[in-house]
Amino acid sequence: LRGARLGGADLNGADLEGVDLTGAVWNRQKPRHLSVESRPGCKLAGCTNLAKATFDNLTGANLDGVDLHGVDLGGKDCTGASFMGAKFAGVLNLATAKGVYLRGAILDG
Repeated sequence: LRGARLGGADLNGADLEGVDLTGAVWNRQKPRHLSVESRPGCKLAGCTNLAKATFDNLTGANLDGVDLHGVDLGGKDCTGASFMGAKFAGVLNLATAKGVYLRGAILDG
C-alpha cells in the first residue's frame, strides 16, 4: 500500500502487520484544508497491528477509538488526524510527533 490514496477507506478488520504505508495519503483534502472537525480521512478503528506497520505520516487519518499501544509516532506528521477516544497509553515518541491534537484522546492506561 506504499503511496496508496486511502481517503474515505475503512480499514476495520484489516491486519496491518508488515504492511508498508509509507507515503500513504490518508485524506482526500490537502493538508492545509484539514481540521480536527473534518473527518473524511481513512478510518483505522478496528484495524490490527498498526504498531507493526511501516508509515511516515498519519496526516488527516481518522484514528478515533484506536488503541495506539506500541505505535511509534516519532517524527511522524499527524496534522489534521482525529484522535477522539484514541488510547495513547504505550505510544512511543509522542513528544517528537508533529501536529498531534489530543482533544478527546485517552491519555492514561
